[in-house]
Amino acid sequence: MGESLLKGLLLKGVFLKAAIVVIALTACTQSGADVAVAAGTAVSHDSAEAGDADIPRIYVDRVFEKSVDKGTNFYLNLYQEALSMCQEAGASTKPLSPDDEARVGTERWQYWRVPGRLAYRVESWEFATGETPSTACHFDLQTSEARHAYFDREKTVYLDMLTGESRVAPPKPENLGAYDLTADNDRYAAEPGWDGPNQQAVLGQPCNEWQHGAAESICVWSAGEKWGFSAGPHADLQGGTPSTHRIDLKIDPPPNGTGARLTTRRFNIDQGIDLDEILPAEVANGM
Repeated sequence: MGESLLKGLLLKGVFLKAAIVVIALTACTQSGADVAVAAGTAVSHDSAEAGDADIPRIYVDRVFEKSVDKGTNFYLNLYQEALSMCQEAGASTKPLSPDDEARVGTERWQYWRVPGRLAYRVESWEFATGETPSTACHFDLQTSEARHAYFDREKTVYLDMLTGESRVAPPKPENLGAYDLTADNDRYAAEPGWDGPNQQAVLGQPCNEWQHGAAESICVWSAGEKWGFSAGPHADLQGGTPSTHRIDLKIDPPPNGTGARLTTRRFNIDQGIDLDEILPAEVANGM
């Protein structure tokens, strides 16, 4: 392989690693996953539990892309440029499969909510190359994160799916609160600078679309406010941890700029939901 190609790949690799570190640090910051409800909503614990008993069974499967530049996933573009450099240089090349290539630079968010229980799972992927000159153009997909969080009224369970390590913590009843937000006529007033809501739909589910100037637009599920799911705007677009009290159905980046993108692939209510996935068997069997 030519020296210039190696230098180019090395520079790209260093840049990619730096970007991954930034993402990892950002993901460590809770992004609203354990925030209960909008400030100023005062209800009793008993009323929250009563609302929780009426909540439907919900499963949502989404794909989040943290950095999309003019419609293209930044990290996917980085892989495609590196692959092109390798092929043009005539180097020994092993590209990713189409399925693996589609995962580069993405996070998969799964979310389950049933009466008395809630869970989410986050998996993210990046590409890597061999560490020797002869394998510098051999690409592989790596799972950079895979974690599962489970909540019920007796316990909280965190599972690192890469290491198999799990941790049981005290319950977080605020995550299971089902507060009726529809009675608060000022529930959208705390977020100035947003245009909306415009009524939209994703996979047949209604959502409030909000636009903040020239930044991303978001569409938040609007049929769950009576169970405590906020449909208001927010600026929590860093990824890493899905909210437990808000379901974003779509995030679109600025048409000619850089931003986040979220796509909902599946939204099920009271059907087609595998309840065994809420608490992974390797954790449930060991408790």
